Amino acid sequence: MTEIEEAQMKAAEFTNGLACLYHIQQLLAAGEEAKGSIRDRTLPEPVRKQAIRDLRHVNQQFNVVAAARAVL
Repeated sequence: MTEIEEAQMKAAEFTNGLACLYHIQQLLAAGEEAKGSIRDRTLPEPVRKQAIRDLRHVNQQFNVVAAARAVL
């Protein structure tokens, strides 16, 4: 592998890492929002149920990210 190819590979790994970090930050924000909605008893039940589904989805996405990072 030439130096240019190696540099390109490192740059691609770096950008992938940044994209993964951004995705994790978005998931954290969504999870915090969902937790707040779940705990807010003034909200209607359907809204709280949707928040539970959203939090489950966030957890599934974290599992996908963790599995993908484990492969690398």
